[in-house]
Amino acid sequence: MARRAAGHPQGARSLAEGGPVRGFRPGWALTCQVAVALATVIALSFWQFSRGQEKAALAAERDQRLAAPALAAEGFAPGMPDFTRLALAGRYDAERTFFVIDRAQPWRYLVVTPLVTNHGVFLATRGRTERPRTGALSAGEREGLPLARGALGAPEVETPSGLIAVAGVLWPEEGAADTSRWPDGWPKAVNGMNVSAMAELTGAHPREVRLEEPSPGLVPVSLAYDFSPGTHWSYAVQWLLIGVAIVAGYIFFGRRRSGRPD
Repeated sequence: MARRAAGHPQGARSLAEGGPVRGFRPGWALTCQVAVALATVIALSFWQFSRGQEKAALAAERDQRLAAPALAAEGFAPGMPDFTRLALAGRYDAERTFFVIDRAQPWRYLVVTPLVTNHGVFLATRGRTERPRTGALSAGEREGLPLARGALGAPEVETPSGLIAVAGVLWPEEGAADTSRWPDGWPKAVNGMNVSAMAELTGAHPREVRLEEPSPGLVPVSLAYDFSPGTHWSYAVQWLLIGVAIVAGYIFFGRRRSGRPD
C-alpha cells in the first residue's frame, strides 16, 4: 500500500511536466471561426427552408386558381394573379400571329394569335406546331441567344374563323426576349416570348393566355409550372449537414489540440 501511495505523486508530476492530457481545448481563434461559420450555415438553412415554404404556398395558390371556375372577359384586369382561368369569346386576328420558339421544346413553335373580344384583345397561345427544319439547331438556339433574321421560318397553320369561345389560363411572364431582330412583316417567327412587345404590336392586353384546349391541328401547350419547393428544402438540409460537419471538425481539432503540451 505504501508503494502505491508513493507512486501516485510521481505520476502526477509527469502529467504536469507535459504528459498526455485528455480534455477539450480548441482555442479562442478556432472557436470564433466556428461560431461565425455555424451562424452563417444556420441562417442559410432557415432562408432556404422559408423559400421552400413560399414556393409551396405559391403552388397551392396555383392549384386553387386552376380548379376555380373561369372568369368572364369583362372581369379581366391586367394585374390579375397568374393562373387565373378566363372564358373568352371573339375572333382571331390570324394575320398577326406570332410563332415563338418553345424553349422547352425548341423544335416546336408556340402559336400566339390575338383574340379580339368585346373586352379587348388577348394574346392567346393556341398550341404548339412543328418548326420548319433546314438543319441542326443553330448555336444561337443552343445558347439562348437572339437569332439572326432569316434563321426562322413561319409554318402554315390553320386558324379558326368566325366567332369562337375558348377557356385559357393567365400565364406567368418568364423573361422578355430581345426584339431587335424580330422581322417587320407578319406573321412573325421569333426567338422568344416578349409579352409587352407583342401586346404593343397588336394592341392587346400585356398578358399571355394559354388555352386549355388547342386549336385544330396544333399540339396542346403545357400548363405545367413547377415552383420546385423541394429544391429549396434539399438545400436547407445540405446546409444543416455542413453545420454538423463543422461541429465535428471543431470537436476533433479541439481534442487533438488538448493533447499537445503547452
